[in-house]
Amino acid sequence: MSHTASKMGILSHRGLWRAPEEKNTTAAFLRSFELGFGTETDIRDCDGKLVISHDPPEARAEPLPLHVFLDLYDRHGNGLPLALNIKADGLQSRVCDHITAYGIRNYFCFDMSVPDTRGYPRAGVSSASRARANTSPTRRSTPAPPGCGWTRSSAIGSASATSSAT
Repeated sequence: MSHTASKMGILSHRGLWRAPEEKNTTAAFLRSFELGFGTETDIRDCDGKLVISHDPPEARAEPLPLHVFLDLYDRHGNGLPLALNIKADGLQSRVCDHITAYGIRNYFCFDMSVPDTRGYPRAGVSSASRARANTSPTRRSTPAPPGCGWTRSSAIGSASATSSAT
């Protein structure tokens, strides 16, 4: 078994939910962590705060604050992998501050806009981005294996310098 395969984990998508309205809720995240699954979730800004929300929150909705999610992760899922889907530009320093404050080491951020993606490694945030089929020899990140569409940039807190996801 390869080193990469031995570290493979299963991620829940927006927590382990039983009904669509449970996506990105504390109940879904707690269920995921208690069963030993890491999770993918969505981070965006809303009224100046970082929140967990796939779509822009509706006027009456109260999205889960990022710090509440990270408190839950710290108590029940610490060490499990996190895939943080960034839904807005310009969040590098704020995301990095939260990751550092909670001592999170097994994570990566992804899906930022191309210009914004370049700032994540500079801010010390582990990130992943879509790889081109033919990467340039001057490319700084490690190309993904054949058949895989992701590369991962190493930064503080990253579990490994190179990994892949589909």
